[in-house]
Amino acid sequence: MKRYINVTILLTVFYLQSFATWSRVSSLGVPFWMLKEDDTLIWLNPYEIVNYPNQIWAEIGTASGSTLQPNVNGNLSIGNQWGGISKKTDFLYPATVGLFFGRPYWGLVSSAGQQAVGSDVSAVENSPAGTSMLPLKLYNKFDIFFGSDKILSIPLGLSVFYASNSSYKTESSVTQPATAVNDVKYSEELRSSEIWLMLSTRLSNFYFFNTFDIIINLGIHNVNNRYIDEVYNGEKFVINDDYSFTTKGSLTPEVTLRGIYEKNKNVSIVTIFDYYYTDLSNEFLRKTDTNLDNQFVSTDRDVYYKREQNYVRSFLTIGAATNLYLTPKILFIIGTNIFVDSVNINEKRRQMLIDRKGVDQEYKYESNRINIPFYLACEYKITNFLSLSSGINKVVSAMENIKVVDPDYGGWNGTQFPLSNITEKETRNDNVAGYTTNVSFGARTKIKDKVILDFVIRQNVLFTGTYIISGVPETLFSQISVVYKF
Repeated sequence: MKRYINVTILLTVFYLQSFATWSRVSSLGVPFWMLKEDDTLIWLNPYEIVNYPNQIWAEIGTASGSTLQPNVNGNLSIGNQWGGISKKTDFLYPATVGLFFGRPYWGLVSSAGQQAVGSDVSAVENSPAGTSMLPLKLYNKFDIFFGSDKILSIPLGLSVFYASNSSYKTESSVTQPATAVNDVKYSEELRSSEIWLMLSTRLSNFYFFNTFDIIINLGIHNVNNRYIDEVYNGEKFVINDDYSFTTKGSLTPEVTLRGIYEKNKNVSIVTIFDYYYTDLSNEFLRKTDTNLDNQFVSTDRDVYYKREQNYVRSFLTIGAATNLYLTPKILFIIGTNIFVDSVNINEKRRQMLIDRKGVDQEYKYESNRINIPFYLACEYKITNFLSLSSGINKVVSAMENIKVVDPDYGGWNGTQFPLSNITEKETRNDNVAGYTTNVSFGARTKIKDKVILDFVIRQNVLFTGTYIISGVPETLFSQISVVYKF
């Protein structure tokens, strides 16, 4: 897609009593599944919420420009504030529940309808009012967690994530007191939503694993956008333009298996298998009735076509990591994984006029990327109230295979749009040079075992110095998180 989305598994960190935050995740720079114990794992397995009751999480936000070169007056804004609370309860059943608001949206629904890379199939058009008919940007409304080991014979975790966005607008220009020919009115309604349902459990002493997590996740998404304008023809208002965009695929299943083998109290091996599949197939329909006769023919300069995009994408992650305590105060995390990103897009434009029917544009795009990153992270607990952390990661192998099939169609010959040519191209690249080495730094302070503050230190500051040295006004920290235990 032109706005091709590079999805990376969420970054993470390490272990210190019962506290952890996304800032620590960022400061360590390792995927969060590599951590033996960490509260960010509730987003992988909702049963984990039982290990973190009676806490308030506050993600204070991330600073702009945190990964960019210093930019005068451009690295001072803070965004993406969100948070939540967990509480142990005996209502109905002994359990721990959690509720979060404002979390940044992590899904792919907004990529539906984007043109494939290099596609010559016409893009989804804006409405005559200038409104994009593509999916709206989604915002998470709430995340709900439930975890208990008292209901069934095995631990149970449940979570529900809901994100949505909508827009509605009407406008009219109607002559008074009597309606006149060519008076206009229009309406547009845009709706996008996604809900995730997660079910999980944890098995103990499963084969050679001390613990083994099984997580089943199902995402259900929907996009339904519509624009209509009507023109008065002397007798009544009749539809002139009718634009619609809808998703045809609606499901995103995901299966995750995570096992932990504890060699001893200082050495643990964490393994992961995760498979994610989404169907974001969609359809854009445009109808323009130029002379308002409800007959769509080319001689009237009418427009009536359907743009179809079959779009599926999948991710596969298989990996392992070691959590190694060199001393009770020094933790090392070493890990790697194989990450496979597969995209399959088939786009067509189909003319639907009375006198001209058939496919006149088509494009197929397949992409498979296989990355193997390496991660190394360390945290050092200097005192009971201060810890420092750092991480480094690098993609050491990156293979990409792209296949394109591009049929060309001729103009209307009286019976069809004849196929005139098919261009096929396949490329394989080792593009590891396109990935930089990432280094992260962080600090943590603890107040009376009740409050934890985590900071990610802005990388630019480490190399250019603070404002006093560099003259560039920017925040000292690029991310801050707070946890309060009550």
